[in-house]
Amino acid sequence: MKPGWLGCLLLLVPALACADYPRRIVSLYPHATELVAVLDASRLVAVDGASNFPPQVRHLPRVSAYPEPSTEALLALRPDLVITWTSRQQARLAARLNRYGIKVLAIEPQTPAGVADEIRKLGKLLGVDEGAQALASGYEQRLAGLKQRYQFAERIRVFVEVSEKPLMTVSGRSFLGKMVEDCGGENIFASQPAAAPLVSLEAVLVHRPEIIVTTSGQASLAQWQRYRQLPAVQNGQLHLLGNDELMRPGPRLPEGMEMLCRLIDRARSAKMP
Repeated sequence: MKPGWLGCLLLLVPALACADYPRRIVSLYPHATELVAVLDASRLVAVDGASNFPPQVRHLPRVSAYPEPSTEALLALRPDLVITWTSRQQARLAARLNRYGIKVLAIEPQTPAGVADEIRKLGKLLGVDEGAQALASGYEQRLAGLKQRYQFAERIRVFVEVSEKPLMTVSGRSFLGKMVEDCGGENIFASQPAAAPLVSLEAVLVHRPEIIVTTSGQASLAQWQRYRQLPAVQNGQLHLLGNDELMRPGPRLPEGMEMLCRLIDRARSAKMP
């Protein structure tokens, strides 16, 4: 039981013990795990099956987020906060968990810059505003530095494959698509209305990408080798880049963006005259 206000004053209990800040957190997605951990990893009591960073979360109990986390499994962990990705799942979980006094929070950044907003929001919720502000500012400075470095670079056509079957990419509405733009790339499907649209092989061939980046595995890269008419194939600019730093909208995203920018810059230099 938390001490009352008089007990806090008399006993000089630390602020965290007196304030109503979450101290037992369950994270249902890897990016949320990393965001909580960078602020205070000690508050995590369970994570989803894919969370593997930082190393200290690997020993924590696991909770499946698909198709829906078990209410019984969550209650057994005695959390005071459960973090999910989408606001839609947040609403469904809140309907089940709020009656037990458990808060549910959605962390769903849509752009690289949005991650800094989530760091600040989470820092305020956890009562670590000052540290969160410093982390968010440092994150923003790293993103701004990369964007400034490539803002006047020659634009080259980029295709990002996030699924081979069905063939799926990212638009300018996704955080990954936004990073392509900030790296000086021209995402060939930037204008698609969906964040992760399905596309046809024919559409990719028509756009003639100068670099293809896939997160689908080495076998997918081999498939693209068949299309010798593509500048990306002619110039040897087929790349596998499935790093967690790139695929998770969390505090390590600037590292992933830097990897992506370097690949795009290499393709820029490799363009045939």
